[in-house]
Amino acid sequence: MATISSITITISPETQKYFRTLKEVLGKAQLYERLVNFFDKQAQVTAGYIVKTKLSGSPLHRRTGALARSIIGRGEILGGTPGFRVGTLRGPAIKYAAVQELGTVGKGGTMPTIKPRTAKALAMPVNDALTPAGVARWQGPRQSPIDLRFVPFRHGTIAVGALYAAKDLQRIHKRGGTLRDILPYYILLSKVDLAPRHFLRNGVLESLPLITANLTTFLSDLIAGRSTKVVK
Repeated sequence: MATISSITITISPETQKYFRTLKEVLGKAQLYERLVNFFDKQAQVTAGYIVKTKLSGSPLHRRTGALARSIIGRGEILGGTPGFRVGTLRGPAIKYAAVQELGTVGKGGTMPTIKPRTAKALAMPVNDALTPAGVARWQGPRQSPIDLRFVPFRHGTIAVGALYAAKDLQRIHKRGGTLRDILPYYILLSKVDLAPRHFLRNGVLESLPLITANLTTFLSDLIAGRSTKVVK
């Protein structure tokens, strides 16, 4: 799971006192083990919060469950201190989660602009190449069962052309229509830039007040010898 950014939890002097006391009583190793377990639970709750609040509507418009299924949280020792990570670990969403989070340089982000690797252009599905939910019907133009033909744009630099159904092109040719009378299946782009979404960072930041409050309760309950009760 790649670390996109680090966020530091600021704890109150009271919580710092609890921490020092427990470090003396339990020892560093046992205290850190319990804190990792604590953060593991908090990270899982935070991951669920991000899935629930950040992947539908703004900032992201979820079309499939791939990204939601890939977001996890876990407690770890980070830089010698107990902490947690929230991000993507598995599945196809790993390929695009980082660029959605950080954006590309052309739109003020930090990731490289998306450009074709082997093909001459990127094929963006539109219109009937998308399902009603906005998901691509096929993996790409080559997998489409429709006979598609390329039509270049005269003055396009980023959008260099489009793929239309051959039957639609034949129809307007016979009837004297124009490209405005039919819809393309794919727009071909020389490059694509995406604005940063920061759905992971913002989700964690919004969860920090609750995590900090739960940490204080957790440490004070350890001192009192009670089972920890955290807010859910």
